[in-house]
Amino acid sequence: MLVEAVKDCPRDDWPLITTAKRYWLPELTANADDPDALTLVFLHSTSFHKETWEPSIETLLVLSARSRNKVKIREAWSLDCPNHGEAGHLNEPVLNERAFRNNCAFFSPAGPSHLNKLRSILVRGAHERRDVWPDRERAMIALRRRERTAKWDPRILDLFVKYAVVPHPGSYEKETPYLGVTLACTRDQEAAMYRDADGPTKPVEDLKKVCRAIPVHMILAGVNDFIPARVHAAILDPKYGGVYASVRKVEGVGHLIPQEAPDQLAVIIYEALSGKSSTLAKSKL
Repeated sequence: MLVEAVKDCPRDDWPLITTAKRYWLPELTANADDPDALTLVFLHSTSFHKETWEPSIETLLVLSARSRNKVKIREAWSLDCPNHGEAGHLNEPVLNERAFRNNCAFFSPAGPSHLNKLRSILVRGAHERRDVWPDRERAMIALRRRERTAKWDPRILDLFVKYAVVPHPGSYEKETPYLGVTLACTRDQEAAMYRDADGPTKPVEDLKKVCRAIPVHMILAGVNDFIPARVHAAILDPKYGGVYASVRKVEGVGHLIPQEAPDQLAVIIYEALSGKSSTLAKSKL
């Protein structure tokens, strides 16, 4: 898989650096000028980074290359949230300003009160999580031992340590620097994502509009580890969420589907793009 890194500098109306990566295969270059070929855009969840999609993207591109034009993909793009990953590291001076200590997070069509308990758990977890290690090697050892991260695909764990872990701010001190590493998305920035009062509900109205305009395929976790089952039910209720072209549940996997089952997720996305997905289908590990 070929990769091109792109960085967009701040402008008068946008004070943050934007970072992205473009992915494609040599076999798909024939699709470059094809108006029917797709350009896919991937966005990561809170506390992750753009490269977390790489295993899924590579599998998806390979499936496209093998499909003999059934699903024509030109390229895929993945972007960092401005306070995460490479962007979070580059934007650190600006993000430390008071104006950038709040951001949007997850959503619930059933209203913000349905997520109060979850919000408290996530905020506490963000503030209490370990975020400093002597080096990347010991960060990897710690993450492999942690129950939640031990479930991740090994490639995802490698990518996390490579891109979501950065030099500690103390390493830049001239006098007695601390040469350890820390998280690119700081604990304060992660907690701010969860604290946003309107984040859980505002995106739902846009989701309804998009569902009316284009086919939307919903992929949900089979295990309700963090997102309550009632929130899933509300998302699938046309009265709250929208009418979907297909709904898939990945059995045996929690809410971090891209991290726990990246190849399986790629297959489901491919099937949605090819028209093979059907409503309420289930995918088992």
